[in-house]
Amino acid sequence: MKRQFITIWCVFITCLTHAQGFNKAQGQAKDISLDKKGRVFIIGMRNNQLTFNTRQKRFVSFEGTQPEATQPTATFRNPNYNRYTNNSSRSRRAFYYPHDDVLDLLKSQKYLDVCLTGKDAVWVIKSDGKIYYRYNGSLRPLNKGGANNRRIAAVDGNKFYTVKRDNSIWEYKNGRGTKLSGAALDISLDHRKNKLYVIGKSNRIFIRNTVKNRWELISNTRNDFKKLSVNNAVIWAVTTNGNIYSNAIHSAVYDYQQNTGNRDYKIKVTLLHLSCKKAWDNDKKDDYMVSFKANVKGTKSFNMKNRSLNRISTIVKSFGTPNSLYIKRNKGNRDHARVQLHVPEKRSVNINNSGVFEIPTYYVNKGNVSLEVIVSADEVSERITPVLNKTNMLNLKEIVSYLSGKKPIGRYKEVKSVPYSFTRGNTLVSGRSIYYDMGRGYESVNLTKEGNRLVANVTVSGSKSKSVWGSTKTTQPDITYRLELVE
Repeated sequence: MKRQFITIWCVFITCLTHAQGFNKAQGQAKDISLDKKGRVFIIGMRNNQLTFNTRQKRFVSFEGTQPEATQPTATFRNPNYNRYTNNSSRSRRAFYYPHDDVLDLLKSQKYLDVCLTGKDAVWVIKSDGKIYYRYNGSLRPLNKGGANNRRIAAVDGNKFYTVKRDNSIWEYKNGRGTKLSGAALDISLDHRKNKLYVIGKSNRIFIRNTVKNRWELISNTRNDFKKLSVNNAVIWAVTTNGNIYSNAIHSAVYDYQQNTGNRDYKIKVTLLHLSCKKAWDNDKKDDYMVSFKANVKGTKSFNMKNRSLNRISTIVKSFGTPNSLYIKRNKGNRDHARVQLHVPEKRSVNINNSGVFEIPTYYVNKGNVSLEVIVSADEVSERITPVLNKTNMLNLKEIVSYLSGKKPIGRYKEVKSVPYSFTRGNTLVSGRSIYYDMGRGYESVNLTKEGNRLVANVTVSGSKSKSVWGSTKTTQPDITYRLELVE
C-alpha cells in the first residue's frame, strides 16, 4: 500500500511539472511584471527590458513608452499618488506610465521587490526589508509594514500584502498587520479581479479564497515556479531555471506592439549602385574599391538586421562589421578581384546590398537617434588612389516623417537640384534629383517616390585629378544609397 501511494504521488508530481494549462514562452527572465492592461514585461537574463509581442509570439526589446504630446506640471501628493515635476525623459515616462518606472527599478537589481499600487504609486522594498515609496524623484520610508519584508503587493497605503524573509504572508489593513496562513516565495495582486496569488514553498501557484479564508491550488500549476505576476486572471510566471510560462500566451494577453502604436520603425538601407561620371583610364573604365557602413548614433545603438547581400556576400560577412554593406580588400588578397568594381564612364554598376535597422518609434520621433553613413572609394587601376571619403549624418526623425506619410514633401525646403545622366545596361537614365533640407548639421536628402513607395536617396560624389604628360585626367565616382520603411 505504501509503494502504491508513493507511485501515485510521483505520477501526480510529474503531471504537475508537465501541466498543459501553462504554456512555455520564448526566452528566459530574471523577473516578470504585468501592467494593468495586461501587457507583459520581463527583465531578461542580460538585465535588459523586453515586452511580449503576441503577433510574433516572442519577447522583443522594450525601450520605454512614448510620452504624450502634452507635459503638464504636477507634484507628489502622497504615497499613493505619483507625479513628476521636472522635464527629464525618465520623469515624463513615469508620469504617463508609472509601470516604466517599476521596470527601471527592477532592472537596477538594487531592491528586493518593486510594485505598482492600485493608485499607480511605485513602492519598493530595500535591502533593509522596509517599504519605501517614490516621492519627488527619491524614495521615502512608508513607515508601515514593519521590517524583514521580501516581496510586496499593494492596493494603497491602507491595504497591502507582504511576504517576509521567513516566507510568512502578511496582510496590512488600516495600519494593522495580520499574519495569514501558509508560506510563500512570491506574491501578486490581480488589480482587475481583486484576487491575491502566491507561489507557495512547493513552487506551485495558489489563489486566496477570502470567503473560506484559505489558499487554493491553481489548476494545472507547475511545481517549479519562483516569480509571478497576474492581471485579469491571466498568470505569467518564471521558473527556478528562468523559463517563462503563462496560462494564456495565445489568447488573453494584451499586445503592447499593436495597442500602443509604439511599433518599431524598420528602416531599410540599400547601397544601390556605383556610377562613374568621368574615367581617367585610357580605356574609359575605372576600377574602384568601395566601403560602405551605416551606424545608428544617439542615446542607444542598434545593430543592422536582415542583411541581404547580392554582391560579395561571403566576403562582407567574413571581413566586414555587422553594419557593413560593402568592404574593401587589399590588392594582395585572393578575393581582391571579386570585390573590385569596374565601371565604364557614364555608366553604373548595381550593388543592391541592404540591411534593416529596427528602432522604436519613441527614439525616432523624439530625435534621439541619427543615422551615420560612412562611404569611401579608391581608384585602383595602377595604384591605390583615395578618391572619396565622406561621412553623412542623416536626420532619421525628418526622413521617417516623410517615409511614413506624416509629413508631405511640400513642407520640406528645397536646397539643391542635381542633374544626373548615366547608362544602366542598355538604358539611358537621366533627370534631376531635388534635395531637401533636413536640419542643421544633417545631410540634405533626395525625397522621392518609386512606384508606390516613398523613398529617400542620397548620392555621395568624389573627384580626383592627375596630370599625365601635360594633360589633366579626372575620375569621378558617385555612390547612391536609399532609405525606406519596410514591414
